[in-house]
Amino acid sequence: MRNVKLSIILTISILYGVVARAVSQSFDPTTPYYQKIVSQGFNPATVTDLSAENTIAIDEPSCAYINITNVTEMPTTKTADMHALFECYDGNGHYFQKKVIINAQGNSSMYLVKKNFAADFCEDEWVGDKTTNISIGNWVTQDAFHFKAYYTDFFRGVATIGYKLFDDIIADHDSYLDRAGFTEYDVKARCYPDGFPCIVYLNGDYYGIFAWQLKKHRKNTNQTKDNANHIHLDGTLSYDYIWNGTVDWSQFEIRNPKGLKCSTPISISGYKYTEITDNEAEILVMGDSWVDAPNNPKDMTSEELSASSPLYYKYVTSKGKIKFYKLTELSGYDYADYDGDKPSELIDENSEYFNASNPDHVRTATVKSNILRLNGYWAELSALRYSNADDATIRAAIAERFDVTGLIDYYVFSLVTANYDGFIKNWQWLTYDGVKWFVTPYDLDGIFGNVSSGIMILPPNWSYVFQDYRMQDLTSAGPVFWIRTYFWNDIKSRYEDLRSRGILTPKHIMQYIYDWYNRVGGEETYNSEKQKWPDSYCYNELICNPNWTTTEDWTGYNAIADYDASATYNEGDTCKLLYRIWIATGTTTGVKPYSKLGYSTPDNASRMQMWISDRLALEDSYLSYTSVLEDTSTPVDGIVLSESNMEIESIYNASGIPTKNMNNGLNIVRYKNGETKKVFNK
Repeated sequence: MRNVKLSIILTISILYGVVARAVSQSFDPTTPYYQKIVSQGFNPATVTDLSAENTIAIDEPSCAYINITNVTEMPTTKTADMHALFECYDGNGHYFQKKVIINAQGNSSMYLVKKNFAADFCEDEWVGDKTTNISIGNWVTQDAFHFKAYYTDFFRGVATIGYKLFDDIIADHDSYLDRAGFTEYDVKARCYPDGFPCIVYLNGDYYGIFAWQLKKHRKNTNQTKDNANHIHLDGTLSYDYIWNGTVDWSQFEIRNPKGLKCSTPISISGYKYTEITDNEAEILVMGDSWVDAPNNPKDMTSEELSASSPLYYKYVTSKGKIKFYKLTELSGYDYADYDGDKPSELIDENSEYFNASNPDHVRTATVKSNILRLNGYWAELSALRYSNADDATIRAAIAERFDVTGLIDYYVFSLVTANYDGFIKNWQWLTYDGVKWFVTPYDLDGIFGNVSSGIMILPPNWSYVFQDYRMQDLTSAGPVFWIRTYFWNDIKSRYEDLRSRGILTPKHIMQYIYDWYNRVGGEETYNSEKQKWPDSYCYNELICNPNWTTTEDWTGYNAIADYDASATYNEGDTCKLLYRIWIATGTTTGVKPYSKLGYSTPDNASRMQMWISDRLALEDSYLSYTSVLEDTSTPVDGIVLSESNMEIESIYNASGIPTKNMNNGLNIVRYKNGETKKVFNK
């Protein structure tokens, strides 16, 4: 058998004898990865090998095929810094292999077994000083990307589908950057993520479906790292922590600008190199007395330096930019560098060791001032409101402080998708002048009824554990409150416009669901995913323990006590555990309500179709939108729903919620003659 297998390998090698000239890498034709890319059109004799290029530009793949090698496992921490090789076939005739530094990525998702990972592409020996510039489709060029696992999502990419729907919603407006006052900028800077599917293999074996996504990088927001007015906030940005007059600096991260200082003082001594490239006076003093730097001077540690180190260094970056540095002696006290992973309060002009000649100190103080100004907006607008100012005055004051156009679109998008997780965390806030703030979406894994923990699907009339498709509990404070209160008619008009133009319709939204499913590879790939990750809740059925059942009704959730293993539960008693309400069907003590977590009903495209239709019907009612029945071209008892044929008076889903369209599955159809029928639509 071994000789037969060797013969097969040799035969394949002979058939692809030109591989060494066309593709510089060697392949093991027995691995699932190689077999997969060959099935997707990979031909070693004709494929374009980009491995030697330090700049790569490709169209957005329908689906990319990745093989991670040089490591025995995927990273499990954010600081793993694993040295891997990254093979990519884009499905369009392009291949490359690059060195990458990989780390686990994410926050709450870190506890999941299938983790996101970040990949930083290197042109050196996994140092990261020289990087690969990769341009994909209409994305900004980057040298690092996120690969999202979406372990709790049946489709393994519903968040990316959300970004594409958001694209459509905002498409008829000027861009964020136009509204921010830019006249020249990188038109590829989207200000929020995008992604496409990729299938990842580990050492040739199937590992999982991922979404290859843009990072939260300043290139994508068109921000400059040393501009104190170019601020990007991320994290828990809620009423309690940022909007209400107090700031809890530990709850959110300032992603931009860089070079900030936190309020922890540190004793300093020794030497460092300070950049003087733009300091004309110092450049004149330096003259020609510089020395070529072997490494980036800013990375040289104090332990490496002394009074005898060169006074001036000239350094040429990997991109050919010339920078100059001066040796500076350190003494006294400074402040610790700001750490976004452990955020804390910034320094300002009143800090004991504030140095007005230190650009990092000045920048930090300006950033802090800008954030405190944002923090004061709630009090300022509230004062206007309670001073009996007219609506026009308050609307103008809101528009000076917040991007009203963007907030309206964000709110409408969130209503339609039930983006419950996008009003406390998972929204990004940007400013370009320190005064007006813009909101963009992020991490949309909790839309369309998904719960980010992955243990259940919520019905369309719920937003998380709130039985409120209007999402009023989530928008009762902060910027969205002002939009909802003073721009309500604008919100309704925007919703009507998007509905009437066919953007917010089940058909339009579902096209992205089907597109993603097919791009991934359909049933075959999803079967591989289920085999690789069999414990993913969305692929399993919920199984209750004896004397327990659950409910799909979360009414009164917050008032119900948590499950207590020491308590005795009798028939009809309730408790909550892992975001579910459990009901005892008999007397039980010390037996948790479930034996296996999973979904009560399967998740699939049919569920999504029904959910979206029902959700839109609810929002139609909330936003006073009346539409004609959309033509589904689906015969129902000989009747086709269309504007010219209105024999059907109303349609309800199996739960009794009115809808505008026929759903897949059971429908309750009421005709104008008073007759009601149950109709099953395939």
